[in-house]
Amino acid sequence: MIIIRLMRVKEGIGLLLLLPLIVPLFAFEPRLIFTFDSINAQYGQPIALLNDINNDQINDFAISGYGLNKIHFFYGGNSLDTIPDRIDSLWPSLYRFGHRIVGCGDVDNNGYDDFAVVLIKYYPYYEYYTFVCLGEESPGEYQYRKLDLRNTKHLGIGDLNADSYNDIVVASYHWFALYYGGPDFDTTYDFQARAPNENEMFGYALGAGDINGDGAEDLAVGAPYGNKVYLYLGPVVDSIPDWTLVAGSEFSFGRALLLGKDINGDGSSDLIIGAPYWNEQYEAQGRVFIFYGGEDFDTIPDIILSGTEGWQYFGSSLAGGDLNGDGIEDLVVGVVGFSNPYPNMGAVYIYYGGNPFDTIPDLIFYGRNPYDRFGTTVSFLGDVTENGYPDILIGAPWHDGSHEDCGVTYLYDMEDIRVEEKVKRLPGAFPQVRPVPFQEELHILSGSLKLNEIKLYDLMGRRIRNWKIIRQDPGDLVLDTRALNSGIYFIEVQTTRGKFLYKVVRVE
Repeated sequence: MIIIRLMRVKEGIGLLLLLPLIVPLFAFEPRLIFTFDSINAQYGQPIALLNDINNDQINDFAISGYGLNKIHFFYGGNSLDTIPDRIDSLWPSLYRFGHRIVGCGDVDNNGYDDFAVVLIKYYPYYEYYTFVCLGEESPGEYQYRKLDLRNTKHLGIGDLNADSYNDIVVASYHWFALYYGGPDFDTTYDFQARAPNENEMFGYALGAGDINGDGAEDLAVGAPYGNKVYLYLGPVVDSIPDWTLVAGSEFSFGRALLLGKDINGDGSSDLIIGAPYWNEQYEAQGRVFIFYGGEDFDTIPDIILSGTEGWQYFGSSLAGGDLNGDGIEDLVVGVVGFSNPYPNMGAVYIYYGGNPFDTIPDLIFYGRNPYDRFGTTVSFLGDVTENGYPDILIGAPWHDGSHEDCGVTYLYDMEDIRVEEKVKRLPGAFPQVRPVPFQEELHILSGSLKLNEIKLYDLMGRRIRNWKIIRQDPGDLVLDTRALNSGIYFIEVQTTRGKFLYKVVRVE
């Protein structure tokens, strides 16, 4: 049964101002920077978590580029560096190996992780092929096996026939197909479904997870030229979608999909849809729609996040994982058109998961140069640096290094960012900032700590001022905030035990 509804946001949803401790990202540098010095390589598009492909119990990842025709493999560990541990290229220069990459988990159930790669053949005409590399006890030379269907432009992964084995999803713009995982995995497709409508770019994005809480993984298929996302409830045995979500008219809704992450901590997978060309107050400001999963799942979004300026393309890319170590998965949103202070420098917004979900970003990663389009790709890696903290990979494929559009990819380690955990390890009290939100006064409750200095920054990390103290009681520093405009700020509290950084919001 196909159910189509015009979407509205659920009643009672608005700006949530319960704000956790935050570190503004301008204070930190990426742990590693990966580059490839070649014109138009666009290194960092795509990037992919591959799970553990070298059998050392640590996650690994891959980086390629639109103009590269190679895949660079990086094996995780405490000695991780920017030199690829392996470089693979299957074909000569008339092909592009690495158009799409996805980690498959153990698709053939032999105890070792696998991955899949899309190759483009340029001559005499465009064709797309998918190759699967099945993991082995001693990886050695990776053995790539070509799947039987052609024009497989996009990839996904999930247990869609409910047999406890991951399946590979491939899609053109006219159909999707499943290759069932298990001990008998082969390169012949097991199920295929045609697009409900033509000319919708069906399959542009794919996601899998249990959206309705019945224990079986479901498949989401983006069709952005139709501004639709089709949902096939698992086990996927029917070519007719069970739900159809429709929104907008900008060939945008469904360009990015994330399913299988639980960002509100209720135990059910949530569906997150990017619409980067969405027009609302500004042209192409972009939106992200969040649908909470569970038995009461419906097609009305529970949360809507929006870009704040024109041509930001908010929601260009999506990823998820537990970045702050609270046991709830967090949301990563690419904003490739972010342009303050440089045009199209790009940014990545991090929203910590929770209930209620906070619609103000908790961290913002900024691009470094004009036209980098930082955030074109994002990937949660888990702990690839083996230091007990998760890592995130962000691509800026249009970065101009020594050559035009050579591209760059950044790895951020949450050890460098997670002030919350560092604070918890400090003996004694730590400062608290109240109230949140604030108006004319802001209180710094310092307990037994001695305060040395307090600084205020705006959202871009620019220092605004030092605070004027209007009175000071034991353990309570009161700051005059009447001269501040409404908005988001960062306050740095320097004490004898170190610096503490907080996100605060002033309202009229």
